Amino acid sequence: MTNIIYPPLVEDAYKFTRKQGFNLSKAELYKKLIEANFIDKQGNATQWAIDQGFVEGGVTNGWNSNETIRTE
Repeated sequence: MTNIIYPPLVEDAYKFTRKQGFNLSKAELYKKLIEANFIDKQGNATQWAIDQGFVEGGVTNGWNSNETIRTE
């Protein structure tokens, strides 16, 4: 069995959505976050998501552990 490592923003969103009662897999959530333009295929926050206030932190090449999903 292969363990998939998801980007930190996907992990944050997964924890948040579970607390809200949603039952999505991490793979489903990853796809939905890309479709909604929250993250790119590499797992980085899009500029749109940052500008809209959905994600806090800066955009870098690669995963940035300083980026977090806003839950407020």
